[in-house]
Amino acid sequence: MKMKGIITLIVFLFFNRLMAQQQGVDFGLGVKYDKFTIIQPENVFKMNMDLGALVFVSYSRSINKKLSWEAGFATNNYKVNFRITSPTGVVFSERELVSVMRSNRLYANIRHHSKQLSQKIFWVNTIGFSVLIGAKNPSDMILERQATINTSSGSQNVNIKVKTYGLTGSVLMFSLGSRLYYQISQNYKLVANLGFITGTSEVTKVDIDYVFNSDPTYKKAIFSSNGFAPYLTFGASYIWQKDKK
Repeated sequence: MKMKGIITLIVFLFFNRLMAQQQGVDFGLGVKYDKFTIIQPENVFKMNMDLGALVFVSYSRSINKKLSWEAGFATNNYKVNFRITSPTGVVFSERELVSVMRSNRLYANIRHHSKQLSQKIFWVNTIGFSVLIGAKNPSDMILERQATINTSSGSQNVNIKVKTYGLTGSVLMFSLGSRLYYQISQNYKLVANLGFITGTSEVTKVDIDYVFNSDPTYKKAIFSSNGFAPYLTFGASYIWQKDKK
């Protein structure tokens, strides 16, 4: 009977402490830039700056006054946007957009409440890891594209065959970020988040076989990414429980 009372007390204190912790939900959207490395025999392909959309939602809980943890979900699709130029300088296409892989991320972060910059502005740094889920190859076949340009020396053309592979390697990713929270009421904050994510090895790749004019031999270029992507997001945070003083 005495042991039962001790267990009941321990359970009561645990849940009392649990309910005393600050809890919150962050949500919002933003952009990220997927960094791809190009391996090619000639200087034919060049990446264009292209920002992909990012949507996220997370749940957080305080550990102490300085630390908290969060777990969340974010979209994490990959695409390449490139320019095609012949070795002689003829521009065949300024913009070719290819969806490389559709996927999402489950992530967990430790948040350090670094500094209160003013009465309403708070600076928070984060470190964490994430796992890709639901990854799939958007193209089950080789995509073929071609372009023809009329120049002073006659008509020139290029043919390309694009093969996407979806997930090719690492599913475990790491992230660092820095956030600014702006308190707009007791329970609501606005948040801006700047950071990056990266994988531990190759995450996805694209093979492009190409040929100019009447050349009988195709050459190959490889676009590869280890998942490195800087991002910028904006959103809101809702807090429904304050720590006990």
